[in-house]
Amino acid sequence: MNTLYVVLEVALPLWLLTYTSAPRAMVGWLLVTNTVLVVVLQVRATRGITGPALAARAFRRGGLLVAAACLGAACAADQSPLFAGVVLLAAVVLLTLGEVISQAGSWTLSYDLAPDRAQGAYQGIYQTGISVSQALGPGLLTAFVLPHGTLGWAALATLFAGAALTLPIAARWAERSGAATGPAARHCSPSPSATTS
Repeated sequence: MNTLYVVLEVALPLWLLTYTSAPRAMVGWLLVTNTVLVVVLQVRATRGITGPALAARAFRRGGLLVAAACLGAACAADQSPLFAGVVLLAAVVLLTLGEVISQAGSWTLSYDLAPDRAQGAYQGIYQTGISVSQALGPGLLTAFVLPHGTLGWAALATLFAGAALTLPIAARWAERSGAATGPAARHCSPSPSATTS
């Protein structure tokens, strides 16, 4: 899911410049739009996301929005400059909504599913996953998505949707298997006095 940042910073600008007739100046405006929306929405998106169940649902919603953004971006090809520009702007809005919502869920899960004794190790692995997606994402997107046009975007949307729908299942499994020993598990556990009475 963290490849969504590479979609915004690499794939969409290259798509706009190479495969659409949208004005070239829009590249900068799409990034500005994303930045402004993140600033305005980020805190609001995290409200009420407490515990793995709500976090997993938020992740699913956000991931599906990112998938929809990919499908939207694909529709900008072979269109008039005005239509292509509007479609790409809408795609960035969807992508940004997906970003703030999915990341709010992801952050919550990264803490709540990590054992207290290993928070540092779990956060290190979590951040490493982000770094790997940032390192490999540009090459993968330019090699496997952009050259295949709308089919490439549809495949990318399918990957995002698959991640969005799979993560809640994995989070439920982690809770049931006892892997969740972090803050969420402590909140759900009965108190010692309740178990002895």
